[in-house]
Amino acid sequence: MPAGLCSVERTPPERSTYFHGTSPAAAVAIAVDGFRLLELDLRNYGNGAIGAGIYLAGEPRAAVEYARDGHVVLGCDLAAGHRVLRLDGSYDHRVIRSLRKEFGHDLLRADFDRAIPANKHLERRELIHLLNYLWTRNEYGGILGLFADDLTRTARRTLQRHRYSGFGDPEGIGVVIVNPSAVCLRNVFVYDEAGSTLATIHPRDLARLAARRLIAEHACAIRRSTSTTLTGRTFQPDPRRPPAEIDAQARATETVEAATHRLQLCLRQFCACHHIVVDADIANALDSL
Repeated sequence: MPAGLCSVERTPPERSTYFHGTSPAAAVAIAVDGFRLLELDLRNYGNGAIGAGIYLAGEPRAAVEYARDGHVVLGCDLAAGHRVLRLDGSYDHRVIRSLRKEFGHDLLRADFDRAIPANKHLERRELIHLLNYLWTRNEYGGILGLFADDLTRTARRTLQRHRYSGFGDPEGIGVVIVNPSAVCLRNVFVYDEAGSTLATIHPRDLARLAARRLIAEHACAIRRSTSTTLTGRTFQPDPRRPPAEIDAQARATETVEAATHRLQLCLRQFCACHHIVVDADIANALDSL
């Protein structure tokens, strides 16, 4: 049996804490109503390198790379009963040969579920070995190859069928959670670059930081969602653009406005919950957008 094979069978990974980098305003929203998958227009990194999900890192430094201004890092863990399929490239050649003999060579392709008859299914152990094999052998290489295009959809579908909430390697590529309710917020930190350490942030300071950033983030999100011209608070569509494109921009702008309203509500609830006095910065964020 290849070295490291036992690590494949660990589900979830043997880790109690993960880290998630985000913006101060998003941290407040998560503290109020939990993690959620945002509309594509609102995601800071689009659909993510390996698809939609909550991206968690095993170490704070890795999470900081995805934190926006303020270097807010959330300490998280997984709710009881949720599993993560570990991808570290370890697999048993004998399992792969047995699967290929039973289902044919098509099982080792991107749409591997098509090779499995409707009256059969992969066992959990077989799925772990198969995905680790495909991860290391895919023509694109690595995790980006495994979860690219057709293989992304097939792998995610199969993972959900086997009741996995996510996949990855906390000591390496990190973990992607496809079920937001599986992630529980435990702590909110700010990252000290000089000392490369995490420090707990007081709710009052987080609220003020979120308020100051909320207006700037709203403006950035609007700029990403539309290339129209800003005049005061009115966005004028470029008449040279096709109508369908203008409509898409309008919908994207509406999405941003709705998300901003949600962040304002969360900030208001956060302040009320922690008995935070609404100062000028917070009031401006609550009332001016």
